[in-house]
Amino acid sequence: MQHAPLSISAAYRWTKCPGSFELGKKAPPSVTSPYAAEGTTIAKYIELALVELCEKQSMEGYEAVIKDIVDDEMKQHTRDYVLWLMTLEKAFVNGRPAKRLIEQKVRFSENIWGTPDYCCVCGDSAIIVDFKYGRGVPVDVKENLQLILYALALDNLVDGAVKKFSCFVYQPRLDNDKPYSRWDFDNKEEWQKFFATAEKAILVDKSETLMLGDHCRFCNAQVICPAQKEALTKELSVMTDNLPKAQLEHLIQIQGRKKQIEHFLSEVEKFLTERIKSGLEVPGYKLVESQKRRKWKGDVGAELMALGIPEPYEKSLIGITVAEKIAGKGKINHLCEWSGGALQLAAESDKRESVKGNETLLAMLPTGE
Repeated sequence: MQHAPLSISAAYRWTKCPGSFELGKKAPPSVTSPYAAEGTTIAKYIELALVELCEKQSMEGYEAVIKDIVDDEMKQHTRDYVLWLMTLEKAFVNGRPAKRLIEQKVRFSENIWGTPDYCCVCGDSAIIVDFKYGRGVPVDVKENLQLILYALALDNLVDGAVKKFSCFVYQPRLDNDKPYSRWDFDNKEEWQKFFATAEKAILVDKSETLMLGDHCRFCNAQVICPAQKEALTKELSVMTDNLPKAQLEHLIQIQGRKKQIEHFLSEVEKFLTERIKSGLEVPGYKLVESQKRRKWKGDVGAELMALGIPEPYEKSLIGITVAEKIAGKGKINHLCEWSGGALQLAAESDKRESVKGNETLLAMLPTGE
């Protein structure tokens, strides 16, 4: 399958860091993570389920797709998402003629295209839905560049008929009250200009500008990025100094880039590991086996009893998370006790309540200023 020169799914990166486009061509191939593979698997099942239910109108075909899903959690999330999506579509269309797209390519320009999970156009309005199966990182729907580009590309498909767009991110594995979030926009001309300008900067002006930010996280070029190297060298130079004497502003800057630095170092390790796996040398490093762990070869209870262990089995309560899934959220809180959580540093934007530090200890610390 041919990939777009500027893919819609990577718009969050190339709009902010135009130089990453050319740098990415020189980067080593990305290693597919098990999380990405899991997301690809459920996306395929969802597509098949929607085609059976919506286009073929076959409940039997839909149930056959669901039955093929081995993982119980994935099976339930697929059912929940399809039901939510069909409810959303029914309320949106309300009996009117509509155009539905399931995993169909849409094109913003000659160089920018992509495949949204689900879109529907009805009259002068449209809904665009992006399914995310990640556990840890919430995806913000507000001004989500991927969804906006899908919306504008969809608008091109219907000759500019859409005036209002409703964007949804459905992320079922987050611990939220509801699995989806919504954001609407109607200023499509402004966004069309924004993306056209970014496209020109990369493909016509050949911009080499490299900008660091959260968008670096999934960039395949970060291990060879000169901007990353320069920033890392500068930020970690404080390690050669006395840490308490470092400028507070410098330390705050490093803390703000903590996740980016950790991810960068993780990508470097992956790159070097794959290099050795492929038969190339990495001076000073080698591959070794991690610590091996033992597990029973099936049910060996009888054998253990023969060895003089009278009670080889033990009973224990099911986990709190499992119990809450069965009983319902909040239903078991009176049966639980909470231990004090360890204090940790968080950005001011964090939703959790602030905890005051130890003022006596605080007075003893050097200010670094």
